Amino acid sequence: MGANVGTSVTSSLVALAQSTDRATFRRAFAAATVHDMFNLLTVLVLLPLEMATGYLFHSTDAIVASMQLTARRGANRPLLKAITAPLSRLVIQVDESSLELVSLNGSDQSLRLVSLCCPAGNASNSSCSPCGHLFRAVAEQWGDMACGGLLLLLSLVLLCACLVLLVKTLHSLLQGSLASTLRRGVNAECPGRLSCLTGYVAMLLGALLTVLVQSSSVFTSTLTPLVGVGVVSLERVYPLTLGSNVGTTVTGVLAAMASDERHLAPALQIALVHLLFNVSGIVLFFPLPCLRRVPLRLAKALGRTTARFRWFSLVYLGAVFLLMPLAVFALSLAGPLVMASTLAPLAALLLLLLLVNVLQTRRPTWLCPLLRTWAWLPRPLRSLSPWDQCIDQCLCYRRCSRPASPREHVTPPHCVSAV
Repeated sequence: MGANVGTSVTSSLVALAQSTDRATFRRAFAAATVHDMFNLLTVLVLLPLEMATGYLFHSTDAIVASMQLTARRGANRPLLKAITAPLSRLVIQVDESSLELVSLNGSDQSLRLVSLCCPAGNASNSSCSPCGHLFRAVAEQWGDMACGGLLLLLSLVLLCACLVLLVKTLHSLLQGSLASTLRRGVNAECPGRLSCLTGYVAMLLGALLTVLVQSSSVFTSTLTPLVGVGVVSLERVYPLTLGSNVGTTVTGVLAAMASDERHLAPALQIALVHLLFNVSGIVLFFPLPCLRRVPLRLAKALGRTTARFRWFSLVYLGAVFLLMPLAVFALSLAGPLVMASTLAPLAALLLLLLLVNVLQTRRPTWLCPLLRTWAWLPRPLRSLSPWDQCIDQCLCYRRCSRPASPREHVTPPHCVSAV
């Protein structure tokens, strides 16, 4: 469940690259966060259900128990890995036997995860030569931890650079007649009475394309700038994203089928848990139009908010992908009783606030006069405008407090008013 939520952060980072234009940023951030909204809503429903009934565990356990399992060494065939593996081996090589021992038996300081000595040609295992990958000297001098940290930093820098280049390339390509043709093709509906199946066809297409690239992040990150430039609609991206969620589970199933006999059953079961989690979420939030609109409306509202207050996108990313996981992890360490007694009141409060907001819009007469509006609350608790003004004044103060260059004779009027 956590991996499902975390994998959608890449699309949000892609949307940040389009923050220069408010309209484009509004569409792009809504497209990026519709994935977040679906995953978070599905977790909110299925996590309490799983804790109470073991729905995912018992369902997948019954499926695995009914199968005659046989390990298949050729089940997990590399697709893109066949292209990327030669290049990655030039950068870093990992000792897979040590990695397996650590994953099964826990950390062992005597094991080296980075390969320092590689087999020399067709010689026996006892004969080896120094590995020729780029980070061998770093791992030998600084250790695995420092090597891993440096690789992580380098990977993040390359990821951000590639995402920015992806957005710029799509912006330059999707103009004129090409954009119009692509817009008509992608947003087309099935003919006649089959129009109700359009979303399911898009879902199947998203699953197939994700299986081909073996990464839902790559697929959804490509869709985000397309929505930003107006080529693909948010309503069409939603089923494509759901299909991508299902397609990415195929990689886990293939990897599980390649496990040895001893670990085949638990590996396949956890892969099926991932698949069943996504399928259950689709059943909950796609077939019925009233429930299908919930993630879409939440994503659109978030897109409008971040387009108006662009700093809020950073607050959202930090809260959802950093603070919330850390808080839940800390509560889980305190024990299930502490976790349940803390999260249950918070969930009840959020549901109550959501219910009051819906009634304020649709049935205000059902509420007492005090709750028909939030005007009685202090303005910072019901609006982001005071926070936006505070941030603008702080930034303006920093700009105005800089020493003026010889060419600057007039103080900007907005800084004068802010100070």
